[in-house]
Amino acid sequence: PTLTDGASIVVRSSATDTSGLSQTGAPGLASFIVDNSSPTATITKPSVARERFNGAAVATLSGGASDNAPGQLNRVEVRAKRLTGAVKYWEYADGSFTHDAGTPDTAWFNATANPTWATWQATMTFTAGDQYSFEARSFDEAGNMYVTYATRTFVYDPTAPQTGVSVPAWGSVVKALPSITGTADELPAGPAAPGTVLDVRLRVKRLDTNQYWNGGGWGGVVTLAKADGISVYTSSW
Repeated sequence: PTLTDGASIVVRSSATDTSGLSQTGAPGLASFIVDNSSPTATITKPSVARERFNGAAVATLSGGASDNAPGQLNRVEVRAKRLTGAVKYWEYADGSFTHDAGTPDTAWFNATANPTWATWQATMTFTAGDQYSFEARSFDEAGNMYVTYATRTFVYDPTAPQTGVSVPAWGSVVKALPSITGTADELPAGPAAPGTVLDVRLRVKRLDTNQYWNGGGWGGVVTLAKADGISVYTSSW
């Protein structure tokens, strides 16, 4: 029969043999709900807006899943691939990136429900500066699978950027200071695409008066917080 998504179906059975005897008592009975729509899966960590993922070396990635009624989630599967150096998938049994890249279909493993499959997580170990791809797919109780995998590609970046002052030199004596220049490096360095230094803040203190330069004159305390301090152009600092 044609089964419509969401329909509730009841099946009853009864039998008669060649001697004409018919089944007595309650008939065979089964009921079920038709579910032929696929569930969905999403990845929330790392964020879609961030190419470089910051976290501990042993990092927990996470996401969500949903299924329209009457569907019910059964599980979420994930897989991760290291794209830097020897391309390998995460091997869940070994806890390392040792799974052969030529057998991607067997690299999937179950995420952990937190506490239900609507919010899930998966923990693995990354190497600073390496690039990875991460995928998730969901299944419901009827066996429907989310065919369009949720995907993230990111560089594991646990290291903060570093800045330095080039001009004036430490301990120097100058008669004029038309500009202050320096360096800003995004770390860690590696073969993967480097990240971007989003913001550089500068604080200049006059030691004889304990005043700070605020961009137009000497005044009170200026912090190095992003909302304060003197913003400089990261590309020419």
